[in-house]
Amino acid sequence: MKEYKKLIRNLREQNYAKINLQGNQNTLKKRAKSK
Repeated sequence: MKEYKKLIRNLREQNYAKINLQGNQNTLKKRAKSK
């Protein structure tokens, strides 16, 4: 059960990292356009 929870937590953190990366890239693009 512990291993299962660890797996879920790792997956969740990976998803958050992906979302954050996409968000950062989007904001960078917007900033580049606005200049």
